[in-house]
Amino acid sequence: MIYKTLYCIGLFNFTAILKVMTKFLLSAFFAIVSVTAFAQQPSRFGNENEEKEQNERVSAPEEIPEEEDARYNSNQSNQRQSSSSARRGNSKLDRWRFGGNIGLGFANNYFYLNLAPRAYYLVKPNFALGAGFSWYYWSDNNDYPPGVIVKKNGSTYGPSLLSWYNPIGPLTLQAEYEPLNIEFAQSIDPNTGAVEYGREWVNALLLGGGIRQQSGRANFFILALYDVLYVTGRSFYPSPWVLRIGVGL
Repeated sequence: MIYKTLYCIGLFNFTAILKVMTKFLLSAFFAIVSVTAFAQQPSRFGNENEEKEQNERVSAPEEIPEEEDARYNSNQSNQRQSSSSARRGNSKLDRWRFGGNIGLGFANNYFYLNLAPRAYYLVKPNFALGAGFSWYYWSDNNDYPPGVIVKKNGSTYGPSLLSWYNPIGPLTLQAEYEPLNIEFAQSIDPNTGAVEYGREWVNALLLGGGIRQQSGRANFFILALYDVLYVTGRSFYPSPWVLRIGVGL
């Protein structure tokens, strides 16, 4: 009886101890699993963040700072303006023509040589405005009545303003205003007969036409002009008709 009682008591105690150990082991197991799962959470979140950053770098376009973007746009605008200004500058420069003419005159023992550089601006391909300077050397070997004093040779010079227009092909019309500084006898010494000369401005307005043949930038012209302000004995030219021969580039 005593042995049975002790056996029952021991069996009860063993069963209770087994239950307690089982609960303890289960609690420890769940605690270890929870700690392990919690410890793995940052790594997962970190991987998700890295993946998100990589996706943003791949899908999102590269952002340009506002200052750099504004500077780039300003440079592009300046380049376009410079290119446009260069084209306009080149276009205006291409409209200029430079050249001149050589004039020769022969009439009644009178000779003159004219050298006249010119600059033209093409308003249109067949219409131009220009300016220049004329220099003449002349000699007069005519015999004049007593009392008429004429210098035998000398030089004459002056500026000029002109315009020409080609209405049809090489046919050209030209108008030229040319004030010339000319020497005239002012007084005579009665004792020695020496003549004192002085200079005066005499106007000439030359109207006429001829042929102006253009080839690229170059042009060659032959003109016959008439001085509508001609005054015999005072105007520079021996005749109101003046011949012009020249080239331009």
